Amino acid sequence: MARTGEDRIWTVPNVLSMVRLALVPVFLVLVVLGEDALALLTLVSRA
Repeated sequence: MARTGEDRIWTVPNVLSMVRLALVPVFLVLVVLGEDALALLTLVSRA
């Protein structure tokens, strides 16, 4: 069975990259609000 182009988008590396990109605004909001510990946790979890 041939894989379609849409199937190849949802690979593990691509999903990880999308999650990391989605967490950027969360990180920025936490930094602005002064929640340094949570911001650090968010940053470390993206690594």
